[in-house]
Amino acid sequence: MKTIKILLPILVLAIFVGCKKNDRREIKQQAEQMLNEAKSHLAANKDEYFRKIETELAELDLQIKKLNEKAEKAGARTRVEILHEVQELFKKREAVQKSLDRLKSASAETFKDAESEIDDAMEDLKKSYDKTRSRFE
Repeated sequence: MKTIKILLPILVLAIFVGCKKNDRREIKQQAEQMLNEAKSHLAANKDEYFRKIETELAELDLQIKKLNEKAEKAGARTRVEILHEVQELFKKREAVQKSLDRLKSASAETFKDAESEIDDAMEDLKKSYDKTRSRFE
């Protein structure tokens, strides 16, 4: 997106120099339309990404809740171990949520960087859940 913001004015300026006034106006309108379409596309991608991550978080919440219920039925030592692991999962889950909340207000330029940060955090959360679940099954 940053590249588009840099190259678009240069392209428009280069075309303006060699065009008639009416052609210039049309080119400017086309360039603005292209930029608006790119922004709309990015906004749609952001919305889709947020829905995907929020759905994954909701599914993990249910799975973590099941682990918590399992802890209630376990013996004292196992219960303490499960509850400790569940607390760690909740901490990681909250970190993902905070990053997601920050990403919602991120500019287009920072979206891709923040997106990969959240993807990594989600992957870590899922791996931690799988590890915890397998320990107590």
